Amino acid sequence: GTPGATQEAVENEIISREACLENHPVLVKHMSTADTADDLEDIRIALGEGDISFLGLSYGTAVGATYATLYPGSVRAMVLDSPMMPGVDDVALYEEQLASIEALYSEFVQSCDADPTCPAAGNSAATVDRVREGLVSAPLDVETDDGTRVLTRDLFDAGLITALYDPSLWGSMWGVIAEMERGGPGNLPLILADQQLGRLPDGSWDNSRDAMGMVLCADSVQRSTTEEALDRGSKIAESGGVFSYGALTQPLGCHAWPIAANPVPEWTAEGAPGTLVIGTVSDPATPYQWAVEMDEALADSTLVTRQGKGHLAFLRGNDCIDKSVVDYLLSVALPEEEQTCPAV
Repeated sequence: GTPGATQEAVENEIISREACLENHPVLVKHMSTADTADDLEDIRIALGEGDISFLGLSYGTAVGATYATLYPGSVRAMVLDSPMMPGVDDVALYEEQLASIEALYSEFVQSCDADPTCPAAGNSAATVDRVREGLVSAPLDVETDDGTRVLTRDLFDAGLITALYDPSLWGSMWGVIAEMERGGPGNLPLILADQQLGRLPDGSWDNSRDAMGMVLCADSVQRSTTEEALDRGSKIAESGGVFSYGALTQPLGCHAWPIAANPVPEWTAEGAPGTLVIGTVSDPATPYQWAVEMDEALADSTLVTRQGKGHLAFLRGNDCIDKSVVDYLLSVALPEEEQTCPAV
C-alpha cells in the first residue's frame, strides 16, 4: 500500500468509529459476544424454555461456546460447525485466517493446472496475477442490472476469496478469469464480492462488516496505537502471499478504540452436555486447527472432521456429516470417538 492509501485507511477507521459512537451510543457498549450470550439467555427465559439446542456456524460458534460456558445448565445440545479460534486476538485471528486462505488458493490453482479442461491449465497462477495487475492499472467497467459498475482489484479479490468458500464455484470462476484476461466481463467476481461485503439490491450496503468489527473490538482487550497497528500489519504483509497486501491496515480495526472491552470468558462449557465440534480440513474462513483447539478447550466434546474444501460442513451435501449432526441432536449422545467424514 502507498502512504496515501494507508492514511486513508486510518481516516476511514476514525470515521467509522465516530459514526458508531454518535449513532448508537448505547448499543455500541453492548456489542460483545458475552452480551449476545446474555441476550440469548434472556430469550430462553422469556419463551419459558427449560433448555435449548444450539447450532452455531462460523462466528455463531463463538456465541455458542460462550453461552455454554456462562449458562451450562441452559443447554440441551450444542453443535459448533467451523469454530472460531479460542482465545480472542483479532489480529492473530486475521493472520491465521489469511494463511488458511492462501493455502486454499494454492489448492485452487493446483486444481486448475491438474485439469486439462480448465481454461487456464498449466499457467493458472500467472493468469490470475495478470488479471489482478491489470485491474490495478485499469479497473474494469462491468455492465450490471444497476448500470455500469467498476471492478477493482480489491473487489476482484473479495469475489475470488468468496469463491474459495464453495468449491462448486471454482470451475465457473476459472472460466471468468480466463475471459477477463481476454477482455471479457467480470460479473461473477463482482456478484460474489457483493455477497461478501453486504451490498443490497438497492445499491446500499448492510452494516454486517461494521457490526462484526465492533464485536471483535468489544471482545478483545487489544488497544494498540496507530503506529503499533501499522507495524503489526507490515509484519503480517511480509508473508508475501497473494492477498497479504490487505494485512497492512487490517490491525487498525480496534486501534485506540475508546470503549472498554467485555472479553469472552475462557471457553470450557464445564457442566454443559457434550458438544459436537465439526471442522473442515481445507476451510479458508475458519482454519481446521481452530476446530481442533475448540475440541481441546471444551470439557466434554467430540470432534468430527470433514475431509474436503470450503467453509461450513452441515447441510452441504455430505451425508456423513449430516447424519452425525442429526443423530446427535435427536439423541443428545456424542459419538464414542472422533469421526472423519470423506470428501464428496
